[in-house]
Amino acid sequence: MNKFYNYLSIAACVILAASATSCSDKEQTCLDLNSMPQKASVTGVLSYSEGVTLIDGKFHESIKPVAGQTVDIIVDNDDYKSGAIGETLIASVVTDENGRYSAEIPMPLTSSVNVIVRPHDFEGIHYSVEKENNKPVNKQSNVIYHAYQSSKNITGGSKGVLNIEYSNFSSLEQIEMFKGTATLNIKVGKLIDRYTPAVTARYEDQTSEDYNKLFLASSPKRITCFDIMASADALITVTYSNNEVRTYNATSGSNGVMTLTIPVIDTPSQFTCEVEFLPVIADYRLYEQYSKEWSTQELDKWVSGPPYYYSNYNVPYNYDYKATTVKGYYSASRKTFPANLQVSTPLNFEAKVYYFTAYDGTYIGVNGTEWLEDIVKEESNQ
Repeated sequence: MNKFYNYLSIAACVILAASATSCSDKEQTCLDLNSMPQKASVTGVLSYSEGVTLIDGKFHESIKPVAGQTVDIIVDNDDYKSGAIGETLIASVVTDENGRYSAEIPMPLTSSVNVIVRPHDFEGIHYSVEKENNKPVNKQSNVIYHAYQSSKNITGGSKGVLNIEYSNFSSLEQIEMFKGTATLNIKVGKLIDRYTPAVTARYEDQTSEDYNKLFLASSPKRITCFDIMASADALITVTYSNNEVRTYNATSGSNGVMTLTIPVIDTPSQFTCEVEFLPVIADYRLYEQYSKEWSTQELDKWVSGPPYYYSNYNVPYNYDYKATTVKGYYSASRKTFPANLQVSTPLNFEAKVYYFTAYDGTYIGVNGTEWLEDIVKEESNQ
């Protein structure tokens, strides 16, 4: 997924809290911030994804800084004075052209404070890829971007760094409806052929049973299995328990896993994800079996008779595999994941979905079930 970084030019400014003394009604404890003997600072960058567009069959994501946006810097009063009630707005700051904010924090002499950074919502355009007439098309919509507050424990004289990404977007009514987030990790697999050469072995036993075991164990092998599929693009349609339907876009990384953080109505929460993967143009390395021809010198080593008469000679193989490069594309069927989010931990799914079709129409879809990494791990343990 390509990322384009765009920057706006808006001057940064800081709006300090109205008073160095924080107090209000009976639910708020009065604090004199001028009495704090130290200072600390907090800084960071606000960013958001403006979404993805489909260009030449691939997703392209635009990441932007959140420029000219107000951020509230807050500290719980209990951090300043044990048992104090409420919170103190230390400052409201406005991000600069690069999305950066910063503020000073009054600090007590002997303890640290938990600084809360609470970005404001803002309106903007969001781009997405959706299905229309059974084809992926680019869409844009006006939305409100929302970021969840973040916090960091800071000590006197130090600088805390809190970078925040706006992770939710919707209409104002929908943002009020969604009260949390869920992270989906989907491991995407593509079918491949794997070739293991013959292992040199000698037959020194006198039973056909031992000979057959040795022959099978050391013969050349072709195995179909699933390898990780990097740079796979997908449209993910989420249906919530209240029948709200939203479409998200995601791309798998170099490890074959696509990670998507979506808003959820509550925790625990139930929803269904239908994932539709876009086709990928690629080559397929196919291994085809052929009869192996033995030289006269090799055959002279063997005597006539059943295999159990053979002794002290290399075990012969009458076949091997040759590689053929097939041009075509990987395509995948839809995959549906019913999700039951009990706690705010990542939900992990597997999608062994990509099969190969050659340009001549040949479909390569033999039964492979294992991950390549698991096969390699098993072989290394033998």
